[in-house]
Amino acid sequence: MTERLETVLEKISTVPNPTNCSLIQEFNQFRVDNRKSDSYEKNNLRLLYRSAMNLLLASLFTKLERGSGC
Repeated sequence: MTERLETVLEKISTVPNPTNCSLIQEFNQFRVDNRKSDSYEKNNLRLLYRSAMNLLLASLFTKLERGSGC
């Protein structure tokens, strides 16, 4: 089952880093203003969401690694 655009937009609002969240939302508004298709918009938002979450995981891993004392 494919995700709807509204579902992807809701996920974007759950990105923990407020800077990344606002950047993704601004980029989405830019695409809306340029009249891109919903499918194009949805696919790009999903990619940006996954990238933001991967950055979050990478930063958490780095913090854990630094705190291990090794």
